[in-house]
Amino acid sequence: MMVAWFKRRFGVAAALTMLGAVVSAVGGLWAFAYENQSVGTPAVVVLVGAFITAVGALWSSGERTQFEHDLRDSSDEIARLNREIMHSVTGGDSWCRLLLFPSESVPGSGKGEVGLKYESKYPLYDLFVSMRDITATNRAIQAGESDYVERYEKTINVGNLGSGEYGMSIALWDLPSTDEQDYVIDFEARNCRWRQSYKFRQVNGRWAVATRVFKTGYSGGPKVLYESVSHDFPRNERGSVDW
Repeated sequence: MMVAWFKRRFGVAAALTMLGAVVSAVGGLWAFAYENQSVGTPAVVVLVGAFITAVGALWSSGERTQFEHDLRDSSDEIARLNREIMHSVTGGDSWCRLLLFPSESVPGSGKGEVGLKYESKYPLYDLFVSMRDITATNRAIQAGESDYVERYEKTINVGNLGSGEYGMSIALWDLPSTDEQDYVIDFEARNCRWRQSYKFRQVNGRWAVATRVFKTGYSGGPKVLYESVSHDFPRNERGSVDW
């Protein structure tokens, strides 16, 4: 029982040291008593000395164990602080998403508002947003047009975003003129790249919206960061959205 307690408290080496010292002291005392038929002062001194040696070794082991524990804690804290510094410089796992408002921001202009939603403990650096009208692009490709990239892709240099939570308006966009409209938004910043899919469908005279933010390059498929789908957005036969 005592050895088990020492093992948990001070480690295996200290427990073995203590056990060995006790066994040696008891053995020495036994041998002395066997030879002299009595236990005198020398034997007691040997026994006390052995116990003092064991306690000293145990104390030293405990201090060393505590030192190593403190050292590991300090190393872990230094590593954590280094990671925080690195994330603050690179952006860490920060990301943002676009908000497309399917209503006229400027009455009579036929344009809606493009908003940016951001929430992170780390800044985003050198952020570029590329918004591509997939519906118009596919229509232009089918019609044999060659300038669809210039016509239907809009790039916005957002710059740097500080840490925190906020939203901002960054541009205007042409409101959909069809019953179905799809967009793909590509984001590029210092820390990584990610993509957002935006889908609009006319349902009973109003826009139903589905959007998803994700990162590619994962073995199990895209890593979804955010997803929001209107309850009336059309689903396929499996009850899911055709992204």
